[in-house]
Amino acid sequence: MFALFDRFTRSSVLRWFPLLALLPMLQACGGGSAAHESGLEWKGSPLPVESRTAVPDTAALRAAVDPIPLRHLPKRVLRVSPGEWGDSLRVFDFGGELEAYAAFQEIALLDEDIELGVTVLGDWICMRRGKWLILTDAWSWKNGDIFEQALSLPGAPLPTGIPRLFGSMVHQGRIPGSERVLGDRFLGLHIDVPVFSVQVDCHGDTARVYASPRLRGDAAQAFTDQLARLHGWQARGTASERRFFQESPDLPPATLEFSGRGMVAVEGCFDPKLTDFWLEMQARGLKSLK
Repeated sequence: MFALFDRFTRSSVLRWFPLLALLPMLQACGGGSAAHESGLEWKGSPLPVESRTAVPDTAALRAAVDPIPLRHLPKRVLRVSPGEWGDSLRVFDFGGELEAYAAFQEIALLDEDIELGVTVLGDWICMRRGKWLILTDAWSWKNGDIFEQALSLPGAPLPTGIPRLFGSMVHQGRIPGSERVLGDRFLGLHIDVPVFSVQVDCHGDTARVYASPRLRGDAAQAFTDQLARLHGWQARGTASERRFFQESPDLPPATLEFSGRGMVAVEGCFDPKLTDFWLEMQARGLKSLK
């Protein structure tokens, strides 16, 4: 944990601090005032909560933090009473583990930070645990191990790494810390369902494997309609099982496979056999990606 301090001078508060930028607006919105949040504890004792703030609508929040993009927004913010951390501790509730992970991946400085669940945001530290993001100043984090051991959160009693869901993504050649949740754009096109991705090593090149069990039916049709209008994409197969190929010499190769189970894809691998292998392996894991 002490190694995190080596990066303080290399990060910018203005660039890497979208969550703190939200606080004044969030606090102004009001919230509940119950003394404790069930399961929120410090060293086994309930943590007093000064306020619970419901997050306003997406448009208002995005306008407040412009030009810093924060696509995944918390449902509420808990302001904890002063303690060993001074008055700096904030707890962001995203409602679900994947939502918190998606928000954290946007602000984490390094891939290894995503895997560890801790990153530097200027003079502050952000930690992800379950559906929560925890924010505190760097001075309070000087005993980071104590934070991990002493702070208990509802539904996330222990520090968490990569969400279990990514256990259903391909393992062969996977680059640690590259796990991502795509929530609104995939291959540059709009999507309304999540797509999961990991980076993999393809004979020294970095490729990506994608999977989405929900990119099927009407969602798949809407996406492939957009894809078909782009230069270089070719479609083969039947209505129930179709493959799309990126064949433009100006772009990295990509293959997308759609079926009744969802979508799998490989982008950036120049080995057709390895691409087919990854597509087959990932298609087997679609059922577990719920």
